[in-house]
Amino acid sequence: VRTVAGMLRKTGCGIVFTYALLEKDGRYRIHIEEGPELGLTADDERFIGAYQRAHNDVLSRWIMAHPEHYFGWFHRRFKDTINY
Repeated sequence: VRTVAGMLRKTGCGIVFTYALLEKDGRYRIHIEEGPELGLTADDERFIGAYQRAHNDVLSRWIMAHPEHYFGWFHRRFKDTINY
């Protein structure tokens, strides 16, 4: 997400990635992962691009590890969508 990467670039703050997995008993298991330290560069576009790639890598890894959570949500979310 470009906005998040831009805020990180401007503020110099860190980021944590989080996701929740719904357990069979109805509880959620929360996962928290520290974001990568990419360092500040003089080039905003390079920095933002690097964070976008890192963010996409994390999301891809999570989806590959737990596809039933992602694909189930995605398909249920658009189940009632009307096609025109």
